[in-house]
Amino acid sequence: MQDLVKTVNILIDTDASFIPKAEYVFRTFCRILGLNARFYYGKTFEEIQIYYGSNFNKKYPLHIFHNPKAVVFFDDKKLYPDDKIIKYRIQEEMIPFLFSPNGDLFISSQNFLLIRKDIISSAFYFLSCWDEYVDNCEDGKRFEIEHSIQFKNDFLDIPVVDRYCSIFSRGISIILPEYYKSFIWKKDNKFTLSISHDIDYWEYWSDKFLKDTFDYNMKRFKKNPLNASYKLIFHFIDKKILKQNTSKRNKKLLQKEKKMSVRPTCFFLAKEDFEDERQNYFSEKIKKFNKLNTTIGLHASREAAYNLDILQDEINAFKNYGIQVKGIRFHYLAFNYQKTFRNLEYLGITFDSTLGFWENIGFRAGISFPFYPYNLEENRPFRVLEIPLIVMDMTMFSKKSMNLSPNKAKKRLRKLIDKTQKSNGHISLLFHNTMFEPIDYPGWSNVFWNTLKYAKRKKGWLCSPNQLFNYWKRK
Repeated sequence: MQDLVKTVNILIDTDASFIPKAEYVFRTFCRILGLNARFYYGKTFEEIQIYYGSNFNKKYPLHIFHNPKAVVFFDDKKLYPDDKIIKYRIQEEMIPFLFSPNGDLFISSQNFLLIRKDIISSAFYFLSCWDEYVDNCEDGKRFEIEHSIQFKNDFLDIPVVDRYCSIFSRGISIILPEYYKSFIWKKDNKFTLSISHDIDYWEYWSDKFLKDTFDYNMKRFKKNPLNASYKLIFHFIDKKILKQNTSKRNKKLLQKEKKMSVRPTCFFLAKEDFEDERQNYFSEKIKKFNKLNTTIGLHASREAAYNLDILQDEINAFKNYGIQVKGIRFHYLAFNYQKTFRNLEYLGITFDSTLGFWENIGFRAGISFPFYPYNLEENRPFRVLEIPLIVMDMTMFSKKSMNLSPNKAKKRLRKLIDKTQKSNGHISLLFHNTMFEPIDYPGWSNVFWNTLKYAKRKKGWLCSPNQLFNYWKRK
C-alpha cells in the first residue's frame, strides 16, 4: 500500500504581486518531491512548517530567505547582472544563486533551520526563461545560447532548479524529517531517460537525392578523393545492391527498441507544402503510424511555433485521421516561450518537448524534470506540461554546435547519466531517424544503442515522453 501524500503548510510572506510566483515554485518543488502544499499569507494561527520571507521567527521550523528586491526586479524587464551571481560549492559543483547573500547555505539550531539563499526567486528566473522574455527575439529567430545566463556564467550542464529543489528537500530532511520523502521514480528506478525520434523524412533517399549526392561527390572528388570515394562506393552498395532505405531502417529501429522494452515517441510532420518534397509524407504514411511500436506526436513546423492558425491546421491534419495530438515538438526547435505556450494552451495541447538549446547539451529552463511553464502576462502557470529537451543528436554532431565525434559523444552521455543518476533526475534523448544512416553518420547509431544499454545498467527507467507525461500527471 502506498504512503499517503503528506501536506506541508507554507507561509508566503512577500509582496502580494510576488505570491503567485513563489507559490508556483513551491508547487514545482513539491510535485517533484511527492508532497502536497497548503499555502498561507500574512498572519496565520495555523501550524506552519515552512516560512518564506524576510521577517525571521524561530517558531517556524524551516525558513527560506526571501530578498524583497526580487519583487522589484520582476516588475521590470531586465537581465540579472552577472556580477551579482553568488556561487556556492555543493559537493563537486559550483551552484549559482540569484538575489542571495554570500556566506553559508544553512544556519541551524536545535528546532530551527534557515536556508540563506533565495532559492525561490532564483528558481523562478530560470523556470520562466526570463532571459528569453527580456531578449524578446523576433518570430522565426531562435533564442541564441550566447545570450543565456547559463552560457555566460558557465553552468550549462547544471540543472540549477533541480539543485534548488534538492536544497529544499535537504532542509525538510534535517528539520522536518516526518515530511521528508526521497524521490523515487517508477519501479524504484534511479533516474529516467525519455526517448524520442523526430521524423523529418519518412524516406530520405529519393532517386533525385541519391543522384544529387552522386553528382556532388563526383565534383569534389579531386579535392577530397578519400571521402568522396567512400560516399560513392558505399552509398551505391547500400542503396542499389542491398536495397536499403529509410523506411526499412525505421522499421528495424523500432523493432530493436521493442526488444529492449522501449516504446519511443515519434514526432511526425503534418505540413505537406515543404520545399523538400521528401518531407511531404503525412497523408501517404499516416495509416502506418498506429501499427508501429511507437507513440505519436506532432512535429510542428517552424511557422506553427508563432502562428496559431498554422498550428491549428497541423493539429487538424491528425484529427482528420482520428488521432488526437497530445504532445508536440517544433521543427528546428523554433519557439517563443510566452507566445508558443499561450497558443498550445489555447488549442488544448497537453505537453511539449521543444525547450532545449540547439547549440549545446544543457538545461534551457534550468530543470531536468517535467514542469509547467509560467505565463508572465497573467501571472500564473500555463496548463501545458513541458518535458525539457536536454540532448539532441544534431547538437552533438553538427560542426555549427558541439562538433563531437561518436566516441566523445558516448563519453559525454555516460557522464551525464552518471550525474543524473546521483540526483535522481531526467534526461530526454532525441535522435532523428536519419541519424541511423551508416554512410553519412558512421558510428552514431552505436552512440544511441550504447546510451540506452548504459542507462539500463544504471537502473534508469527508459520511457517515451508520452509515458513520462502520463506518469507525471498521476504523480
